[in-house]
Amino acid sequence: QTEGSHPDGVGQMTDRVFLSYAEEDAPVAERIHQALTRADVPVWGYKKDGRIGVNFKEEFTRQIGEARYFCLLDSRHARSSPWIEEECRQAVAAKATKVVCRVESNREDKAWKFKELFPEHNITRGIDFADFETGIGELCRFLKIAYRPGFDLPRDQDFEKELLAARLSLERYQEVQ
Repeated sequence: QTEGSHPDGVGQMTDRVFLSYAEEDAPVAERIHQALTRADVPVWGYKKDGRIGVNFKEEFTRQIGEARYFCLLDSRHARSSPWIEEECRQAVAAKATKVVCRVESNREDKAWKFKELFPEHNITRGIDFADFETGIGELCRFLKIAYRPGFDLPRDQDFEKELLAARLSLERYQEVQ
């Protein structure tokens, strides 16, 4: 048993994760990448880690081959992408452990769910990211890592509004002085 690994052979902070996602799902991929990075998990995603001037097909092949986990962000966009289909073929060939994370927000159109990207894809239990905190918590439990939210402050637009309001209050205060 090596340092930092579990008796069952699953390493705590040594197992690389390859994030496979369609361009349309990049915002969710970014949040997952940040959360896993914060938990000291080696993770590779094209937008964050892809290198300019490198043959991206060779880079993907190498990264998938070196990853223990192939994390597919499953959506209608992913299932219609020939690139994602190729990544899934490579993950099967590399015998990577597949983790399906369902990120589709349009739940009315179910026809996209009939296309499988790898054998038994549709019967694989997926982690639902309808609620990000619940989804990332479940993904981290699957990867056997501890997850803690990075911030207890409001996120995204609410946080931006809070900052703007604070800046306006400060400007008004300075005008009064």
